[in-house]
Amino acid sequence: MSSSQPNPVLSQSPEVVLIDVLAQAAERSPDLKRALLLSAVPRWFDAEVVEGMFPRDEPPRISIDEIVQYLTALPFTELNPMRDNAWRFRDEYREQLLKHDAIAEQWAELHSRAAELFKHRFDAKASVGEKKFEDRGLKDIAVEYVYHLQQ
Repeated sequence: MSSSQPNPVLSQSPEVVLIDVLAQAAERSPDLKRALLLSAVPRWFDAEVVEGMFPRDEPPRISIDEIVQYLTALPFTELNPMRDNAWRFRDEYREQLLKHDAIAEQWAELHSRAAELFKHRFDAKASVGEKKFEDRGLKDIAVEYVYHLQQ
């Protein structure tokens, strides 16, 4: 399908699309459904973010590569224009995913996990001295850390 033609799936409401997508994901692998919901908490994701959103004591049973491949093939996933090798869900789909009971019930815990993930990423990448203020990628990670702290 060419990029100029709208995806017929997306002509339906996000609620309807997500009911089907979540059911199909759960049928294929419970970890895909978990990943879809967990990956909606951060405003963008890559393989490291997807992996970090799973609880340490409950890692996925399928590979992160397989999960990312699945997530990036969804019709409401788009490349993040601000980061290389990162994606995001279209706003209306992310908003709907965030209303799911599995997310709402763990809101604080999931945002805390996301904040910890971005803080770890910031610390690992942090440049020394004034150069850290010139690194756009580092600033973006810091913004994500602060965003999740405030949720």
